[in-house]
Amino acid sequence: MRKVALVGAGVSKFGVRKASYRDLIWEAGKACFDATPAVKPKDVEGLVVGSVLPERTAFQSHISSMAAEALGIRPSALSARTEHMCASGTVGIRYAYAFIAAGLADLVMVLGVEKLNQPSPRRPASPSPLNGTSPRTARPKSSSRWSA
Repeated sequence: MRKVALVGAGVSKFGVRKASYRDLIWEAGKACFDATPAVKPKDVEGLVVGSVLPERTAFQSHISSMAAEALGIRPSALSARTEHMCASGTVGIRYAYAFIAAGLADLVMVLGVEKLNQPSPRRPASPSPLNGTSPRTARPKSSSRWSA
């Protein structure tokens, strides 16, 4: 089995901000490449992206392919997504380790990304017992159909 090493890392800014899911991927990936100038996107043979429910939290699927495109990576050995709640990044590192140790790739990037505060479009309140109205009590003010 081959020896495996972690050669670089990068982080995006944390906090509530207007950055898109793709922006967060690009920021973290750029920070990683900036931290390891000898490594270029063309050198990366594999990409593993850890994220939990991006379809629901960021309205984004196929995140590994999108991340590869955003970072200029063309993975030839591995392109995958892990989804293991808080351990998604750790599982991604294990995938990368296994691929490199087995000789299936020499350089694999692992990326973790979450966008949990995506703004949702404003919608008019619909009748609901949760907002104080229900179909039985919500009545239009100017409709003769509902007049007593």
